[in-house]
Amino acid sequence: FFAIDEAHCISHWGHDFRPEYRALRMLKERFPRAGVHAYTATATPRVRDDIVSELALGDPSVLVGTFDRPNLLYRVHVRERGAARFAQLEETLARHRGETGIIYCITRKEVESVCAALKKRRFRALPYHAGLDDDVRHRNQDAFSNDEVEIIVAT
Repeated sequence: FFAIDEAHCISHWGHDFRPEYRALRMLKERFPRAGVHAYTATATPRVRDDIVSELALGDPSVLVGTFDRPNLLYRVHVRERGAARFAQLEETLARHRGETGIIYCITRKEVESVCAALKKRRFRALPYHAGLDDDVRHRNQDAFSNDEVEIIVAT
């Protein structure tokens, strides 16, 4: 089977339309017996219908989840500037020692820098970004999922 991530990019109605995604229709034409799984977390009903149509999926099973994740807590903090920035992060993490969390950074370089600084301060942290080898990325994700590390620093 074929797995298509960010499938909302196929739709003209999607927020992130990419014309090259339309070429994915040929997968069903060239391999009619192969299954096609289209994944997205951001499709409206109109976008879902467009995905089905553009990929020539016929009458597929469509699974729709919810954003309600009672086991997750989302917080956004206004970031300090300069040297106070890392002190702010360290203070927040110290209040939540032993808990798990994901720190999002803008660049891969910042991911590596923040991760190294956290390790230096004895936080169990691993990086996660597209610049890592697939096997490293998967190992880091598994370590986080299995509570072997407290923090993932990601883009």
